[in-house]
Order: sequence, then C-alpha cells, then structure tokens
Amino acid sequence: MALDETRRTAHNLGPHHLDQLGLTEARDAMIDRVAASSSILFERKLEPVDDLFGRESSTNLYRIAQEALNNLMKYAGASSAQVRLIRDLHHVQLLVEDNGCGFETVNGHRRNGGLGLASIGEQVRILKGKLAIETKPGHGIRLTVTIPSVREHQ
Repeated sequence: MALDETRRTAHNLGPHHLDQLGLTEARDAMIDRVAASSSILFERKLEPVDDLFGRESSTNLYRIAQEALNNLMKYAGASSAQVRLIRDLHHVQLLVEDNGCGFETVNGHRRNGGLGLASIGEQVRILKGKLAIETKPGHGIRLTVTIPSVREHQ
C-alpha cells in the first residue's frame, strides 16, 4: 500500500504543463523561460516526440532537460547555447551544448560532482539510455542523452 501511495504521489508531481502542452512544446516553453530570465542566447531544434513516450517517460525526459538547463544557468557562465531534440526510427537524442566555462573531468565524471549530473544519469538509466558529457575547463559542455524510442517506455 505504501509503494502504491508513493508511486501515485510521484506520478502527480509531474509538471502540469507537460500534460497540457505535450513534451515537445513543454520543453520549448522551458527554454523560453530560461532565455527570458538570463542573457543566454538559445538556438533550438525540437522535433516532435510526444507520440513516442508515455507519461512517466515523458516526465523523466522533461526532468533531464530541466536539470541540464538549470545547470547551464547556474554554473556555465555561457552567452549562448544550443538545445536539440532529434528523433529517428530507434532513438531520441537530447543535446544541450554551451560556450561556457566547462569543468574538469576524471574518467568521464565531474571532479567534485554535484547532484544535478547524478540526477540526470539516474533518469537516463531509468529510461535505458546513454549519457555522454564532453567538456573541459574554458570550453563549455556538450551533454548528449540518447534514449530508445520504443513504446515500451509507457
């Protein structure tokens, strides 16, 4: 009973505008909000992916983008960024890239890493996807999330 209540509560915590707008438009609105509250210039390409994922997977994908943009605003010191959401027959790929300060990595992991990237990694794992982070100090970051686009994610 406790597990059912926890799942129900977590399910209800999803962003309400995700249900209203769909995943693609909710992400677009998220980028608009970040751009309006910062001086970061965004380039975006968001292909429609609403038909590929159920509510839980859509929420996970939304949270990944939310955390990536949150990290960009808080830590990157970037003046420009690109956000792409691209689909093919087998995968959906989210790419967030900036021209900010970057950071040092050790064996592909952030040195003195925070919870944000760990949270993204956990969401990607839940979605059976892959996470790649390319960065170095002074050269921005390129975060790539690749998720299988199968209906099993519902």
